[in-house]
Amino acid sequence: MACAEVERLANEIAVRESMVFLEGAAYTGPGPGVRTESRGLLMFDYLTDVRGERIVVVQVSWFG
Repeated sequence: MACAEVERLANEIAVRESMVFLEGAAYTGPGPGVRTESRGLLMFDYLTDVRGERIVVVQVSWFG
C-alpha cells in the first residue's frame, strides 16, 4: 500500500512540476532544491531535476 501511494503522489508531483517549469531541458535557472510533500500517512522529500524532467524521491516516511 505504501509503495503504491508513493508512486501515485510522485506521479502527481511530476505532472505539477512539468507545468511550473515549462522550459524543461532548456531551463537554465537554479533548481528549487529539496522539498517536502505530505498526504495522509505519507510524507516524502523530493528534488526536482528540472533539466532531467523528473523528480527524485530522496526520503519516504510512512506513518501507518
